[in-house]
Amino acid sequence: MVEEALVRNRLNIFIPFSVMEVIKRIEEQRIGDGRTNVTKTSIAIELLDIGARIEKRKLDAMEKGESLYQNRLDDQLAFIAHTVVRTNQKFDRFFKLYQKVQDIDTDVLLEIIERTPLKEKEVKFLKELFAALEGYDYE
Repeated sequence: MVEEALVRNRLNIFIPFSVMEVIKRIEEQRIGDGRTNVTKTSIAIELLDIGARIEKRKLDAMEKGESLYQNRLDDQLAFIAHTVVRTNQKFDRFFKLYQKVQDIDTDVLLEIIERTPLKEKEVKFLKELFAALEGYDYE
């Protein structure tokens, strides 16, 4: 009985060279990791199983009338919207800070900088941010 099931489920396939190269790379990586029971056949079966699960998910979605990528698209749009909002908030905060610094009298700002010891990285950052301070010798 078991032998009949094995014979019925047996399938001989030709694997393209491009896929075989991927299988060889996976095999080399796994052997490099110290695994012992690594064969090209086991890797090919694993890849076939993964592909079958993906195709099954697609077929199930089609049978239900769902879009194949709707959930993924919704997640990506939510991520983009969240990123845009956060970037906008950061830009607004930076712009408000920049405006406040610009409102400070230049002499007062130079005196504050003169009294505050700055690291080279901080000096470079300030030079990039505030073009009005470039002429001042920080060192």
